[in-house]
Amino acid sequence: MLKMLRDDQTETIVKLRSAVAEGERRICIQAPTGWGKTLFSASMVEKAREKKKRLIFTVPAVSLVDQTVEMFYHQGIYDVGVIQAHHEMTDWSKPVQIASVQTLMKRNIPDADIVLIDECHRWFTLNAGFKCQSGRISRSSGCRPHHGRKGLVATTIG
Repeated sequence: MLKMLRDDQTETIVKLRSAVAEGERRICIQAPTGWGKTLFSASMVEKAREKKKRLIFTVPAVSLVDQTVEMFYHQGIYDVGVIQAHHEMTDWSKPVQIASVQTLMKRNIPDADIVLIDECHRWFTLNAGFKCQSGRISRSSGCRPHHGRKGLVATTIG
């Protein structure tokens, strides 16, 4: 069953789109544990796929790969591949790829229009340029990578 975004999540998507329209490419969304960042991400994936964009969603641990796949499936996102050794869903042709950061650190990262990084504050080699602060949307000035990166954080950033 598809879950609908709450008003605060919808408002955050509006702010995210505004930041992208202003040319921001590395954006961090900070929200408390239980806010629904995976559901929020699934909504972002749906909208990006409507525009034929390719995405990578990274998780901070291998144990979260299947959980993310399941959440995406529950939201009607089926065109998903997994980047992980010996995983039954490994399929590089899929437009949505889910991988752990540890896996991506050992491989070439495939081309993508959008990279979503869960717990982005933990992975400095992948998220250089993010500016995470208190508040819903943070921007990092001067960062213009080839593809947009969106970070998701559940922890307070000091």
